[in-house]
Amino acid sequence: MALFERLKFGLTLRFVSAMVLAAGSLPAATPTFQHDVLPLLEQRCLSCHSAKPFGQLDLRTLDSVMAGGTSGRVVMPGKPAESLLWKRVESGQMPMG
Repeated sequence: MALFERLKFGLTLRFVSAMVLAAGSLPAATPTFQHDVLPLLEQRCLSCHSAKPFGQLDLRTLDSVMAGGTSGRVVMPGKPAESLLWKRVESGQMPMG
C-alpha cells in the first residue's frame, strides 16, 4: 500500500471512529467531538461545509453533523460502514480539493 493510501486510511479510520464514538453516550475517556473530531473537520471540511454549507451539510457542531444534509444522515452511530461520511472519505470523493 502506498504511503499516501496508508495515511489516507489512517486519517479516515481515526476520523470516522471518533465521529461514531462522539455521537453515542460513552464515558468521558473516549474521543469527543469538540476535541477529537472538530479539529479534523476544521482542517479538511469546513471550507465547504460551514456557514453556507455545500449540500446543506454543516459540519461545525455535533448536532448539525447528526442532522445530515441533502443526502440524508451522514453518520450512523455504531455503524461506521453504513455512514455516508465514511463512504465518501474512504472512496476519495471527500474532501474535495
